[in-house]
Amino acid sequence: MSRIINIKGVRQIIAFLVLLTVMISNFTIVRADNYYKKGIIVIPGHIGTRLYEGSTKVWPPQAMDPYIDSNGNPTEQSLTGKYIAANLLLPGLGTLIVNRLVEKKTQEVYSSARNQFSRLEFDTNGNPKYNITTEPSVSKDGIYGTINTYGPIMTKLKQVFESTSCEVCFFPYDWRLSFEETAKKLQEFINNKGFDSVTLVAHSAGGLVAAGYLALSEDNRKKVETLFNLGTPNFGIPKPFEVMQSGNYFGNELDDIFRSQFKEFSRYTPSTYYLLPSRKYIDYVGKYMSHINKAVYPNGTSEITETTFLDFNETTEQIKKESFISANSAIGAIFDDAIRFQDSLFINGTYVLNMVDTHLIEGGSDGKTFAVSTLNFLKRKYTYKSDGHSTLLGYRTPIYDSFTTTSDCDGTIPSGSARAGGLVSNITTYKNVMHMDLPKTPEIIIQIIETIKAKSNKGYAWISGSIPSSASTGADYDSWNWVDENPKALKNRYSHQSSLYDGMHQHYFYNSSNKILPYDSQVLYCNVFIDPANPPKELMLQWNDGSWEHRAYWGEDKINFGTNGSVSRRYMGPLPKTGMWIRLEVPVQSVGLGGRTISGMAFTLYGGRVTWGEAGIMDNYTLNNAPTATSCYFDNLLTSSPISSISENSSFKVHTSFNTNPSIDLKSLKIRIYNPNSRSSGYTVLPTITYQDKYKYIGTADIDLAALRIPKGTYILDCISNYKKVNSNTIYIGYSEKISFTVN
Repeated sequence: MSRIINIKGVRQIIAFLVLLTVMISNFTIVRADNYYKKGIIVIPGHIGTRLYEGSTKVWPPQAMDPYIDSNGNPTEQSLTGKYIAANLLLPGLGTLIVNRLVEKKTQEVYSSARNQFSRLEFDTNGNPKYNITTEPSVSKDGIYGTINTYGPIMTKLKQVFESTSCEVCFFPYDWRLSFEETAKKLQEFINNKGFDSVTLVAHSAGGLVAAGYLALSEDNRKKVETLFNLGTPNFGIPKPFEVMQSGNYFGNELDDIFRSQFKEFSRYTPSTYYLLPSRKYIDYVGKYMSHINKAVYPNGTSEITETTFLDFNETTEQIKKESFISANSAIGAIFDDAIRFQDSLFINGTYVLNMVDTHLIEGGSDGKTFAVSTLNFLKRKYTYKSDGHSTLLGYRTPIYDSFTTTSDCDGTIPSGSARAGGLVSNITTYKNVMHMDLPKTPEIIIQIIETIKAKSNKGYAWISGSIPSSASTGADYDSWNWVDENPKALKNRYSHQSSLYDGMHQHYFYNSSNKILPYDSQVLYCNVFIDPANPPKELMLQWNDGSWEHRAYWGEDKINFGTNGSVSRRYMGPLPKTGMWIRLEVPVQSVGLGGRTISGMAFTLYGGRVTWGEAGIMDNYTLNNAPTATSCYFDNLLTSSPISSISENSSFKVHTSFNTNPSIDLKSLKIRIYNPNSRSSGYTVLPTITYQDKYKYIGTADIDLAALRIPKGTYILDCISNYKKVNSNTIYIGYSEKISFTVN
C-alpha cells in the first residue's frame, strides 16, 4: 500500500492540531504503579541525541544554546551587530566599533563551541578520545533530542498511550558509534524494561538501529508489533562521503563554524561508514559516480567527455584507497563491519523490515526536487585541447567535485532509500514536509497513533496469569483455583477456576496496589470459559472502587446484589455459549466506573462452574468522531485455534461492538460478509443490539450460511456503520476488525 498525502497551508495544520487535541481527550492516562508490559519507543536519528562530558553538553555545543533556534539554525538576530549592539553594548557607539566588538563576541562563541565539539572526536583507530554520555531516556527538562525535535511526538504518545500497561520511552544513544553496537544497546534497553511487546517509532538513522535490532534474533522480531520508519536511509545515502571530503554537514551557517572539525570527525567516526550506501542502493536507488573526463578549451569553455560508474565492490575498494582509510587498518575494519551490518539486514534473502509490520513514512516537496549528493571517488581528470585537438592527459589540482543530482526527497534522504527501493509495500508520502519536520508534523503523529490504536485495542490486561500485586483475596462457597488445563489456558498463562456449588458462590480480590482508572469511553472485559457440563444460571462480574456497587451480569436474575437496571446490577444479555473461550465486554459507563479508581474484582456465579482468564480494560477510540468497531469475532475467537474454515451449511454467532455518538446512523449498522476477489457487494445481516448508550453499542448476529446461500470460497467478515458529519455532507464509515474464513 502506498499513499501520498499533500500538506499545504496553515489552516490544514491548525485543523489537525485541533483534531489531535480531540483525539487525546478520549484516552486514559493511568499511573498506578511501575508495571509495564508494552513499550512504545522513539528512536532519534543521527546527531539527534544530546551528548555530555560530565555536566557539560558537548552536542550540540552548550556555548551555542542562545544562538540556535528550535530547528537547529542560527537565530536570525543572535550573532548580528544589531542584536549585540542592542543587548550587549551601550547604545550610540560608532558602527566600526560595534562591528569589531560583534566580530570579537562572535569568535568567542565559535571558539567555545568548537572546543566543546572537539570532545566528541575519535582517534585515528576509531576509538573515542573522551568519556561521553547521552541524555537521560526520561526527559528532566521537557526536551527530547538535540533541539527537542522529538518533543511533540513524545508528548502526544505519552498523553495517549502511557498507562500501567504501556510505557512510552525515548531511546537516546551515542550516534557516533556503530549501528550494530547501538542495536545491541536497544536490545538491552528493551529487555531491561521487561516489555512483552514493543512499537518502534524511528526517525532517520534510528530506523537503521531498529533494523539492526530486528536482525539480531527471531525473539526480537516477535516482540515488535509495529515499526514506523520516518525518513530512514534504509539503503544508506551518499552524503557521508561528501562530508568526509568537504566537512559540509548542515547546509547552513553552522558549516562555517564546524566545517574543518566535521571533516576530520566524520572520517574516524564509525557511524559515518554505517550510513554509506549499501549494495542494495545500487540495485534499487542509483549508481556510484567514479570519475569524469573533462575537456578544457583555450577560450575557457569545457565539456564532459566521459563519465564512469563503478559497481559496489569496485566502489568499496576505491573508498578504501582514501588516505585516511588506507593508513589506518582499524578504520578499514570498521568499514568492513558496516558492510556486513548492511548485508545482515537480509536474512536468507528476506528483508528484516518485511518480517514485521513496517510502515515507511517519507517527506518531500510538492512537485519539487532537491540536490542530493552522488559519489565521486576520483579526482577530476582533464583533457587539455588547443583548437579542438587533443593534447596530453593530466590531472589538475587534486580537488573533488561536489556532484549532485536532483531527486525526489525530503531534502536529506533520497526517496529511493527512504522507500527501501520499493521492497516494503506500506509507504506514506507527506508532501511539503522536510526531513527534520517528520517527527513534529501533526498529521504524521495522528497516523502513528491511529495505527497503534488499531493494533492494540486489547488494552491493559489487569489480570493475566495472576492477581494484581499486593491484593488481598477472599471467597464465599468458592476458592482461588489456578489451572492451565481443562480448559487449556490462553496465551500459556494460568486461569482461575470456580468451584462447583448449587447457589451463589464467588472468589474475589481487593485493595490491590496496582489500580486501574477507566474512563467512560472504555470497556471492561474478561475472558471466560463456561463449563458445558455445569453451566451456571447466572454469571456476574463485580468491580470494587471502595464499594462493590458496580456489577454486570449475564443469564437469569438470581443473585440479589444491587438494584436491577442500575450501575449496581446491569443486565448484559443471555448466558454466553459454553465450551469455548468468550470475551465479555462491559462499557465502563454502564456500571458507573468512569474516572473511578478500581482496586478489586469479584467473579460471581449462581451454580455451575466457569474458568476465568484475562481481565482488564480496553481503549475505544474514534477518529473524526466517526463510529469505529472495537471488536468483531466468532464465538470461539479466543480459543487456541480460531475458526478458519466453516462447512457450507453451518451456522455461527458473531459478536461486535461499535463506538457511537449522537450522529450515528443506526439504520446503517450491519454485519457484512464478502469475497475480496469478487465485485459482488456480498451479504449483510443486521445485528441484534444487546446494549447501547451514548458511547457504545454491543450487538450479536446469528449467521446461517445455508439461509444466506453463501457458496464455497474465501470470505471477509466485518461490521460497518455510517456516520454523517454535522453541518456537512461527509459520510464516514466505521469498519470493525476483519475476520478471514473459508466456507467449504
